[in-house]
Amino acid sequence: MQSPSVSINPKPASGQPDFSNVKSLYQQGVTPYDQLLPSDYMQRIPPKALEAFQSQKFDWDNIPEWVPPME
Repeated sequence: MQSPSVSINPKPASGQPDFSNVKSLYQQGVTPYDQLLPSDYMQRIPPKALEAFQSQKFDWDNIPEWVPPME
């Protein structure tokens, strides 16, 4: 038997992820978890994390450990 020419575990892409080309299936208000975020959640997020969420791209070394805000 010959081994397949396609790798089963492809090597992940290197570099920064480009979120401007990602299509999300998320719809605000559809999941009950949206309602669990406090009304002042945007004010609770540290400035560095908020800045990362507002940018078009994340650095792999700087992905926030916070739930993304709904705004």
